[in-house]
Amino acid sequence: MPGTAAPFTDIARSRRSPLRFLPTALSPSDIRGVLEDAQTAPSNRNTQPWTVHVVSGTARAALGKEQPRSSG
Repeated sequence: MPGTAAPFTDIARSRRSPLRFLPTALSPSDIRGVLEDAQTAPSNRNTQPWTVHVVSGTARAALGKEQPRSSG
């Protein structure tokens, strides 16, 4: 549909990558819905390189305490 999608530059410039997430719990049905939507996402040359891990409890808490890796 012409005119309904946001221009790429608007989307790219408004994107952010949070280093920490709010402690909001998602229901299993919300998580399932996100994963079902992700199954339709394109991949480079149809390689499907995804590995999905869903964690909660102490495993999630431990991941939340990890420091971001340096990119340099």
